[in-house]
Amino acid sequence: TDPPFRNEKVVGVASPTGSSAPARMYPIGLLDDFEVVNDEAVGTPYVVARCALTDLSTVLDRRVGGRTLTFENSGALWKDMLVLRDKETGTYWTPATGRALSGPLSGETLTILPAAVTTAEAWRELYPSTVCLETGNLSAVPLRLRLYAMSSWEGVSGKKTSDRRFKPKEEVFFV
Repeated sequence: TDPPFRNEKVVGVASPTGSSAPARMYPIGLLDDFEVVNDEAVGTPYVVARCALTDLSTVLDRRVGGRTLTFENSGALWKDMLVLRDKETGTYWTPATGRALSGPLSGETLTILPAAVTTAEAWRELYPSTVCLETGNLSAVPLRLRLYAMSSWEGVSGKKTSDRRFKPKEEVFFV
């Protein structure tokens, strides 16, 4: 469906080159509410994970060790970040690197898939036939997260980092 707001931030996942499958986009506001979305496109099962507290959005291949996993929010935080849990083995995973933190698959790593954080309008310009995650509800960033972004808080653990390369809550992208 068409995104409700053209300037809304989205996570975009393109289909592989040569594929006829449409690209997909996931509004950040909806991801802030759902946090974990299991999906599949062109035979690749993946999970879109969003930690609003750290402003991390990532897309990970759900296959590891010959099996396809299904992810959920574990309810735990690790270094003030959302922790995923797979339903099949109960292993805990960090979406930041795709590494299994503890459990039967400890030490395994999921593959990070290419994705973009951009506006719905910009993504639609690149991929006009995009499929959009939509629930029919407004998908703007929830008020509690906007208040957190404006506050002096830095996570919920109370621990401060000694790494001063970046300002608190500064957006950082890596390739």
